[in-house]
Amino acid sequence: MDDDHSWEYLKQGFRAPLLLSELTYLDPKDSQLARERGHLNIMDISPILQSHGWNSESAIDDTDYRRSILFYHVSGKHGPAKHLLELMAENLPNDVVEVADVAIASFLSSTSQLDIEPNGCISLKGFKSER
Repeated sequence: MDDDHSWEYLKQGFRAPLLLSELTYLDPKDSQLARERGHLNIMDISPILQSHGWNSESAIDDTDYRRSILFYHVSGKHGPAKHLLELMAENLPNDVVEVADVAIASFLSSTSQLDIEPNGCISLKGFKSER
């Protein structure tokens, strides 16, 4: 496949209604460790999205659907769930928080007070507004 096709496929991916992204490392100080281990650090998210033209204005485009991001594969070292959600809400830009969900069911106990969706995710926007 030539570079033109590869670039077009990449652009299409960032225009999708749902982006799936692992986000293993939430501590900004772990940026180098994340790179060494082939994972993303929370500080990588905004530059990656911006480099592909993804911002709050592009979250709704001419097809009238709202784009969203689902973060998964968050390291258990950032638990409990409330703590990792706080780290994400504090360190991600507001335009990302507005459209982000976190796959978090594995971090929750049966006594959790968080508003989790039936799909095992929680809205970062909803979490941030409840704080």
